[in-house]
Amino acid sequence: MILWRIVVDGWLMTTKYSAWVWVMACCVIGCALVSCDWRDDLDGTRRTPEGISNTHQPLPNSNPLVATGPSVEPDSARIVDLFAARPMLDGYRNGGLVIDVGSPAFVKYIDGGIRNDWKRGVSVEDSKGVRLAASLVRGLAAELYFPFDQDEGGISAGEALTIRFRARSAIPKQLVSVFLNEKKISDLSMSSADWQSYSISAPAQHLVSGDNRLRFYFRSAGDLAGIRSAAAFSQFVIGASISEEPAYSKKMTGPSGHRQLALTTSGESRLSYFVKVPDTLAHLRLQVSGKGRYSVRIRGESDRESFEKISGKASEMWREVDIPLRDYRDQIVRIDLNANGAVAWSQIQIQGRVSPRSERKWQAPTRIILWSVSSLRHEAAQSARAAGYSKFIGSNFSIPGIQASAPSAGGSHASAMSGRFRVRGSIPEAWPTLAEQLQSNGYATALISGNGFVTDTTGHSQGFSYYDNPMKRQHHHGASTLWRSAKRYLLQHQKQRVFVHIATVEAHVPYRPSEESLAREWAGAPLFSAARTLSLAAQLLQAKRPASTREMSYIRALYYACVADSSNAFGDMLAELEELHLEGRTAIILAGDHGEELWERDTYGHGESLY
Repeated sequence: MILWRIVVDGWLMTTKYSAWVWVMACCVIGCALVSCDWRDDLDGTRRTPEGISNTHQPLPNSNPLVATGPSVEPDSARIVDLFAARPMLDGYRNGGLVIDVGSPAFVKYIDGGIRNDWKRGVSVEDSKGVRLAASLVRGLAAELYFPFDQDEGGISAGEALTIRFRARSAIPKQLVSVFLNEKKISDLSMSSADWQSYSISAPAQHLVSGDNRLRFYFRSAGDLAGIRSAAAFSQFVIGASISEEPAYSKKMTGPSGHRQLALTTSGESRLSYFVKVPDTLAHLRLQVSGKGRYSVRIRGESDRESFEKISGKASEMWREVDIPLRDYRDQIVRIDLNANGAVAWSQIQIQGRVSPRSERKWQAPTRIILWSVSSLRHEAAQSARAAGYSKFIGSNFSIPGIQASAPSAGGSHASAMSGRFRVRGSIPEAWPTLAEQLQSNGYATALISGNGFVTDTTGHSQGFSYYDNPMKRQHHHGASTLWRSAKRYLLQHQKQRVFVHIATVEAHVPYRPSEESLAREWAGAPLFSAARTLSLAAQLLQAKRPASTREMSYIRALYYACVADSSNAFGDMLAELEELHLEGRTAIILAGDHGEELWERDTYGHGESLY
């Protein structure tokens, strides 16, 4: 008998295909994700993106330019396809960061604040029928985040930062106030309800290294594309550039007979990726051609300055660049593709060695148990206080670097169950769900939830033949109680394939740990009732009063005690599965729907910030 155990500390977005592949793919695909609704590789056959060959072969007559170090071994494979992951990159042109508001790439600039209210993917026309792909400001306010560094090719700002945007107000004579990092930089009048370009200026001293927050407050809202909105935006250019052209174009280019899809740039440009390098012997490989000069720079976590790896003059023929990444193993790096003049970048990939495929035939699991924990921090799950979780994580397959789709339960669970990225807290009935896919493939399905966001009223019961949420009935809904209900279901369906989702909520506010677990975390008398942590969290988040050092310590103790209780229940489940001989061919997935901030960045809780 084989015990399949998988652990994940964040949600992944997946799609429909054969049931067990569906679930296993949910756990093992940890590469950078392109923002899309459907994937094409979950049946085991990756369909090659347009313009990328299945195996990397040097082009005939290419002029290879290789950095110091050995080339990638012949058995290498693509680990991250950066060409296909274009929505991940930041595109700079002539000293300005160009943000295409109407494309999927806009997601990375607005997901920093979960309460951002943009309606993306909308086509908006003006009075003359000019139609642009845009995002709408739903209501009267919206914000976005943009990165700033002082490296070559990035945002150029002298004493003042120029911010240009193309927008259309929902009403004539619209007024908008603009803030940069909470400092007002402009009161702007949008006189026309047609598409227009606007420009404002901000003192450069308002900028900070890293993420910068740009906020808009409008006076009035109207109707745009059938949605109540203050305005529609199609593009931002932040920096010295006065051009409204995109940072790059995707097109076929290259010499006759060797044309291939590439990202083409002109003028002074920079394409920047943030990527985590795998903990293996990996290389950055790409091809470059054109008439301008180029450089490839890699900046690691410990580098004080951009470390130039390779540079040169592009030529008509494709030239291959191969850069070893051994110095950056298991690090997050920024890869900059800099150019001055007409340059084309193609087949941009991180490649590395892969182990030979096992000849062993895959067997689908008989039982799939998804144990989700609301507000579970990864470091808490790995600590000695959480023996059930830490032992499981340490002895099984773990993906610690996956990010939740939102720092709150509703959106994260809806994304995981629907396979859609950046959704709100409910699942529309028209969307196929994970449970429905498994049910259609012969699995008995049960949702046993103690989570107030994972309910039938939010669409999460779709596809589950059995659903129970004792929290909604105001009954005890601790992890141990949920497991007892799940165990009964498993015993009743011993001869069937089964999928059970146990949605626990122990580590979520209000913190109500057991006396035993709290005693191990806090030696003194309680400062306040555990149930009061919910109202206290609201007061702290609204800055009605600061928390004292002692209150911070007590709240941390409450949180970690709750994690310990949840971990103990999880450990009991594993032990009972073995006692009942139900562990064979059972896939157990441990997933944290989101984490919890405990003043690491001077704030507390979740759902209010990127962290």
